[in-house]
Amino acid sequence: MTLTKYPQSISQLYFFLMNCIKSQQYQEEADLGFPGSLVCALLLLLLLGGVQALVLPRTIILLLLFLTAFVWIAVILMLLLAARLRCIDWDVSRSFLLRIGLTVFSIVLLYTMAQVNAVSVPEIRL
Repeated sequence: MTLTKYPQSISQLYFFLMNCIKSQQYQEEADLGFPGSLVCALLLLLLLGGVQALVLPRTIILLLLFLTAFVWIAVILMLLLAARLRCIDWDVSRSFLLRIGLTVFSIVLLYTMAQVNAVSVPEIRL
């Protein structure tokens, strides 16, 4: 006698369909942490930009990458605020894949800014 959690009469197809339905319901839920994560990314960007501006020599690439990342995150936050205030009908945080894509791209942009600025300096003398 095998001990299983579910009766033998329930097929694997049923579990697959239930997981798809649960996954769809999860993806359609509002993500309350999305704006908070973008604010944290913006604060991290400001901190990294400040530290790099103090330590590294000021170059055009430092300025351009910082401004690109800052404008990107600020525009996303403005779109979220406009959607919450009902100024626009389109809400960025409603689409699961868009939220994931925006978050990953923002983090990659921050990482790129930090790496390019650190690598582009030939020698740092303290």
